[in-house]
Amino acid sequence: MALLEAPIDIETAVSPPALLRANRATVLFHLLLFVLFIVIASGILCWAQSIRFADWMVIGSVGGLGGGLAYVLSLTAWGQWVSLSRIWLPLTGRLPWTVHAFLKDAHRRGVLRQSGAVYQFRHARLQDHLTHVSRMPR
Repeated sequence: MALLEAPIDIETAVSPPALLRANRATVLFHLLLFVLFIVIASGILCWAQSIRFADWMVIGSVGGLGGGLAYVLSLTAWGQWVSLSRIWLPLTGRLPWTVHAFLKDAHRRGVLRQSGAVYQFRHARLQDHLTHVSRMPR
């Protein structure tokens, strides 16, 4: 799957949501290819061992979807965005549930600036302060 990936130039992307949409489309294509590969590979193995068609479909589907989702959620930018920024950080109270709205509001208020497809802190002292506060024990 890593051979199919190509880096995206974040300086030419229109916005962070556009970059995430492009990465999501790539990830879904990779997931489809991974599932098809696992289903075909398990079909060849099941055919060689004379396993029933229904069992082959279950083995291939569960293996393909399980492995594909593990790949997507752990090794892709969009999967890490979903698992960390959209699920884990809001569940722990470290980020609001509407992340895009939060970032747009911070950009509109001048706390963040947009450079290509990424947001950056406008002031380094604020970033240092927030880093220090987040490392303090609760």
